[in-house]
Amino acid sequence: MTVAIANDTLQGMPQVGTDIGAFLSNLAPGIGVFILILGVFGGLVAIVYGVVMVVKNNVSKNHK
Repeated sequence: MTVAIANDTLQGMPQVGTDIGAFLSNLAPGIGVFILILGVFGGLVAIVYGVVMVVKNNVSKNHK
């Protein structure tokens, strides 16, 4: 019987898995910090937008 994939073809697979795992482990903290920075930036934008809308509503009420 002939096998489709020889045993020596799969010998590097554990090393590939280890390399990918190490890459993802090193990548994860950077992604977490990036998401945190985006959250802070989004929060600041929301606060500024809220202040602008309150001021805009007060100005439009005073002009009526």
